[in-house]
Amino acid sequence: MPSKKNNNTLSEMNYNNENDEGVVRTRRRRYYPSRLGGICVNAMTGQRYPIAQGSFEEMRLYKVVDATAYCDKNGFYREPKDSVNRDPNILYYDNPEEYMRHMKVTLKQSRINLWRINQKRMFPNGGDFDKDAYDVIRKENHEMHRINNDKGEVSSEDEW
Repeated sequence: MPSKKNNNTLSEMNYNNENDEGVVRTRRRRYYPSRLGGICVNAMTGQRYPIAQGSFEEMRLYKVVDATAYCDKNGFYREPKDSVNRDPNILYYDNPEEYMRHMKVTLKQSRINLWRINQKRMFPNGGDFDKDAYDVIRKENHEMHRINNDKGEVSSEDEW
């Protein structure tokens, strides 16, 4: 997906932080988060997508929410003296495989396949968004969760 080069100073891989003793320390960036309500940014590269958050086009991307508070609002690792980032960071990737490579995690193949199937349904032939297909997918997900809740079961996708 085409994106623009981000010349923002926050896009540097590291930045210097002067602590109370006047010692300059280099901090490492874990990822490039997207600002809530702003433009989607690739979490691995920092490149901006021509897609606004909350739009239907946002669903072309693989979205992850990092609520661990290990990183600050700019995606840099927090230091012990830093205040806790109380807002989750929103991360966007081109696909689940890019997310797995970047974060060094493994997703279930069934989850990846479901994402791909839903992409093909919502964006047939890579074209425009199909709202009817989106509504069907939402209804299916709601039904699946309702049935599992009635049975007292936890969906494998919801397990921690």
